[in-house]
Amino acid sequence: MLAPRRIGKTWLMDRVKEDLESQDIRVAKLEVAGLHTEAEFLAEICKAIEKAQGAKERAWTQIVQRLKQLTGGVDAASLVQAIAKLDHRQFLETLVESLDAEGVRTVILIDEIALFVHELARKDPDAARRLLYQIRKLWQNCKNVVWFLTGSIGLDEIGRRHGMAGALLGIELFPLEPFTLEQGLSLFEELQAQRIVSSFSFADGAFEHLATELGWLSPYHLEHLLRLIPFAPGGAQASKAEVDAAFEKILSPAYRTHFAGWDEHIDKNFPQEDATLMFAVLEIACETADGEIEATYLARLATAHPALTRRNLLDSLTALASDAYLVQDRERWRFQSGLLRRYWSRYVV
Repeated sequence: MLAPRRIGKTWLMDRVKEDLESQDIRVAKLEVAGLHTEAEFLAEICKAIEKAQGAKERAWTQIVQRLKQLTGGVDAASLVQAIAKLDHRQFLETLVESLDAEGVRTVILIDEIALFVHELARKDPDAARRLLYQIRKLWQNCKNVVWFLTGSIGLDEIGRRHGMAGALLGIELFPLEPFTLEQGLSLFEELQAQRIVSSFSFADGAFEHLATELGWLSPYHLEHLLRLIPFAPGGAQASKAEVDAAFEKILSPAYRTHFAGWDEHIDKNFPQEDATLMFAVLEIACETADGEIEATYLARLATAHPALTRRNLLDSLTALASDAYLVQDRERWRFQSGLLRRYWSRYVV
């Protein structure tokens, strides 16, 4: 499940976990952003399995028995302690096959898998490639264990960058989209019911104006905007002018932290040469709400990037679209979020 930051994928994963557990399905949920090694990755999986519903009662005995056979003895108090006694690939295979053999459906929810694979690939490309191919083999062979992976960077982008796209064959890809106008209004009503947003209504066309200016109904930014709209006692109506005032407030220096992850994300997760090109593309894109066509980007970037090819530009545009900075609108590439475009123009450029 590919979804950019601040769109609610972690919240959705938590709801999925609750729903599955209510059906007596074992769920192991973990986040792997910030991990650096296979051992750390395996340790997080073990901790998540130990916390999973009923895992100790239903799976513990069989897993420990199989690990004892392979290691000649393992402390039954913790799966994590067994990692050091086995080859990492053998440990993961034994762990998943043990869960599969029980005949009980297990779902492994892993958030930000692409960030971890990217970090591992930068230090040990072979280890990252082996891990992805092994996970692919396990989800093909162990049908009672389902892998649900999410990321703010697409695994396809990481696979392309590190030459291991073949490990992703057969994976089912689906995006988590921003809200529609109707869903945004539903969120507004829910936030009011929870007393997170004050009691007011919108004047005719005001919420539509908010949606147009925002351009991308991320739950995170939508909630913060709604909380900043001025209101009067007695259920007053918010006009377009008050919506505009909320936009100005959220773009003030006091609220810059709401956007901090966007520019840091590029610097942190892309090679310097790629990051430099992406910032140059975004500088052009933020000049107008409509963005620019491909030929314009190529022409304007030619001086600062004389070796730039159309293929390089398309790779950069596609990566920025995958991470929800840009969207392709017919022949033009523009900022997906009007709010992010205004922030980018004001602070990043």
